[in-house]
Amino acid sequence: MIKESLSGSLKDPYSAVFGQIKTGMASNGVIRVCGTVNAKNSFGGYVGMMPYIGTINGGKFNLQAMASSGNEAAFINGQCNSIGLAIEQ
Repeated sequence: MIKESLSGSLKDPYSAVFGQIKTGMASNGVIRVCGTVNAKNSFGGYVGMMPYIGTINGGKFNLQAMASSGNEAAFINGQCNSIGLAIEQ
């Protein structure tokens, strides 16, 4: 479900290479998700593993943010760390 949803957000969904996927349940029952994905950009080159963060609620994955730059990656990594779902890059 996560991979299918994320692939739809990529420039070249068929090029997606998924890394880590970590999950944890919040006190309200929502499943929080942090992970990494590498995919081709508009120029056809791979950009490197980039982090993303989202939730699973009601059987649906909801992407909250996916990094496309180093600054965004640092922010998302910080968010994942703060909820106990640290991802390694």
